[in-house]
Amino acid sequence: MGQFKGILLFIALMCLTHCSFGANEMIGLLDNYKDLTGDEIKALLPLFEQLQLQYDLIMKEANKEDVKVEGEFAKIYEATIKEFDSQFASFMDEDATTVYDTSLPTVEDIMGKPDWENMTPEQRDEFLDIQSILQDTLDETKEGLNELVARAVQIEAELIKINKPKIVMGVLNGLSAIYKVASRVGRASYCTYSHMPQLNASLHQVYDGVDCYLLTTSLIVRIQNEIYDTVKVLRKTISDLAVVYKKVANKNTLMGKIVTMIMNMKKVTWSVFGALRQAHDVIGLVVTQLPETTSNIYKCGTNMLDNVPFIVETVSNVTECITFVDNSKPDYGFLDPENSTRIPELYPDPESGETDSDESWELF
Repeated sequence: MGQFKGILLFIALMCLTHCSFGANEMIGLLDNYKDLTGDEIKALLPLFEQLQLQYDLIMKEANKEDVKVEGEFAKIYEATIKEFDSQFASFMDEDATTVYDTSLPTVEDIMGKPDWENMTPEQRDEFLDIQSILQDTLDETKEGLNELVARAVQIEAELIKINKPKIVMGVLNGLSAIYKVASRVGRASYCTYSHMPQLNASLHQVYDGVDCYLLTTSLIVRIQNEIYDTVKVLRKTISDLAVVYKKVANKNTLMGKIVTMIMNMKKVTWSVFGALRQAHDVIGLVVTQLPETTSNIYKCGTNMLDNVPFIVETVSNVTECITFVDNSKPDYGFLDPENSTRIPELYPDPESGETDSDESWELF
């Protein structure tokens, strides 16, 4: 039986290859993956050839009124596809750059609003001088923090770029596309739905290698935590300038005010630039690990190639199901994924002698 089906499937493949109903839409998806290596494209080509075959089979039937997906199953199928898309949404996210909140207290937050009417000219000048000094400190802190964050975002972008499992994204994009197309024809959606457990299992075999990407993820998290901690320290330090201002204001002599300002501002400066320097050192350590990380990622991608045949085999089973399943039956016994490991034997084996002599063999 299996050999006979294989022959018919081969005939269908040859026909659809030369009589395609579209411009190789599924194969075209693979052609658009510019980031894949030659070996990765070669490994994925059999998969996308199967997806293209499914696409052509589906489109051939799509315009027939009696093949539409209707009723409760249409809702079930739609929910299943949404679950699939959400499950792998993190892989498909192309804009994962961290947006940091680097806001710091303002001079007004530190000193408050002055009561100009009740201040002497000397007090006003004193207030403006201290305000200018604090603003300079705040500006320098902000500039240093912005430089730190810009460097962090740049390194994160490099890590994210190599952290994307391109081959997994290629598989997911292909499956997601064909799942949506399959919803147009009952037979295709039934076959896809019934094979979903096997599809997910074989897909897991492909992206199990994503564990290798945990190194880059940990480096990204390390950078993020360092930036968060640095911003927290800087906010606390800048807020403490309010205490400095009060100490200066409470001094009675000009000399006392000057000495107090110098001593306290020196401590603040040390704290600010010490925090920034430490954060730069952490990012520097991450940078030194980039070559090794890139090498590990390359090895991960190579290992993933070895697991692609598992998903190809399962997708081939879906193609066979779409090709041979009896679409005249109103009730399919394999709609429950928990019991979907068996595809019904809908055609008798010619070699068994069970075939009626006048029985015709048709693909649809």
